[in-house]
Amino acid sequence: MMKTKHLSKGLLSMLLTLVMVLGTFPAMAYAAEDASADQQGTFTTAMLHENQDKPSMCDVMFAEKAEVEVHGDNATLKLYVAYPVPAFPDMGKDGTVKDFKVTYNGQIYTAESDIASKPMMTVKTDNPGFGLKKGAQIPAQVLTLTLPKTALEESVLPATAFVNVFMFTNVNFRMSVTDLVWDEPQPEPEKPEPEKPEPQKPEPQKPEPEKPEPDHPAVDIEDKETGIRIYADENVFTEEVSLVVTPIHQGDEGYDAAAKVLDNTGKKFQLFEIHFENQKGETVQPNSKVSVSYPIPTDYNVDKLAVYRINEDGTKTRINGSAEGSCFTVVQKSFSTYALVEEGSTSSAATPIAPQTTPTTPSAPQTGDATNMAALISLMVLACAAVTVMLLGKKRSTVK
Repeated sequence: MMKTKHLSKGLLSMLLTLVMVLGTFPAMAYAAEDASADQQGTFTTAMLHENQDKPSMCDVMFAEKAEVEVHGDNATLKLYVAYPVPAFPDMGKDGTVKDFKVTYNGQIYTAESDIASKPMMTVKTDNPGFGLKKGAQIPAQVLTLTLPKTALEESVLPATAFVNVFMFTNVNFRMSVTDLVWDEPQPEPEKPEPEKPEPQKPEPQKPEPEKPEPDHPAVDIEDKETGIRIYADENVFTEEVSLVVTPIHQGDEGYDAAAKVLDNTGKKFQLFEIHFENQKGETVQPNSKVSVSYPIPTDYNVDKLAVYRINEDGTKTRINGSAEGSCFTVVQKSFSTYALVEEGSTSSAATPIAPQTTPTTPSAPQTGDATNMAALISLMVLACAAVTVMLLGKKRSTVK
């Protein structure tokens, strides 16, 4: 009887132990699955001012949404930057932003730049100075940054980058990481067994359709008198146009009013009235932006140049631009009276607006005035007479 009791107690103990061990299996399997799973998601980012909780100047070039992937202890962030910046298509050829770095726990992490794939990004705000329109889809530069996933717990991370467009300088700012949303894992669909396709007859190759010509071609015109040149993309003008540029000199109508408007901006400027005309002589405006290049006078300081639109209400509007070779290029959408100004100049003495003429071939060089020519002819006549007299005298001597 005692042996049966001991046996029953031992068997019961073994069964309880086995149930406890088997009961832990699902929890162990779930923990292992969670630890090895990769996560993907998105977050909202902004490039804040270094010392203030407001966007920095370069923030408008970044997409509002960024992507994140977690692999083990590391997180990989993908940021998107406008490339190229619409208002400066010729700047930042090797990247709108370079050397993008983030600091976390005293360690610096450098992003890799991809300017080849050019995925599309959504512009988050209007900024006419950079040619950005909210909601527009434009190509992007991709910045890929890998750092510890614990960095995602920070609301802002110190960052720095070289802005390779317009500013051309290193900028310190803070990258915000907010509204982090993880994607829910999707179950893998069952893969059906592939059916053996029946052999099909090859379809005849269809010729590729020809690309239609643009309704209205691009416009590239240079004003021969002033050297001002404009370029507009296809369909910016809906009809054939000609460029009309009228230099406004001191004493001309409108000059004094413009000089008064620019009095505190710069004394040294060149003033032009610029517009476009169709074949009927009617003034027309472009339906999008146009690139305008102004020749730079030799006595102007290139680093202080700007273009101003002289408004009809007696105000002025500054238009940012850049020096490219011997020209200062800006982007304009409307055309009226514009001034190329050396900002801060105190002297009004400047290179005049001179016509761009082709030098003529000079005539044969003059050897003297009319008086010298007459004297030379008289000497030649006297010399001929003297030779004739000598010959006649020699002939008479021979006859004797």
